[in-house]
Amino acid sequence: MRIGTWNLDVWLLTEVDERTTLPGYSVHLSGSAMAPRRRWAAVASRLPMASAPDPHPASAQAQVGATTYVSSVLPWRSCGSRPPWVGERHAEKTAWCGAGTGTTP
Repeated sequence: MRIGTWNLDVWLLTEVDERTTLPGYSVHLSGSAMAPRRRWAAVASRLPMASAPDPHPASAQAQVGATTYVSSVLPWRSCGSRPPWVGERHAEKTAWCGAGTGTTP
């Protein structure tokens, strides 16, 4: 009986301990901390990876070959209006999502 298996070259992770290691993978952590020793997101790859500027404090972005990967934590309805979530309404906090500008709000 096979319980589970995977053959993934790229993992998109959220709420990642800064000390996280995955044998055989390079890990790019988001630049902003969500809590002491914990980052919002990470991209892990077994293939050669180049870090890229993160599009938002709650995101990690990396280039693997010709593909750009972004791992993000999206705001939840009760997250409040403290950084990195800007705005009073949920729609304002998600305005950066999918904007494609590569800049933070």
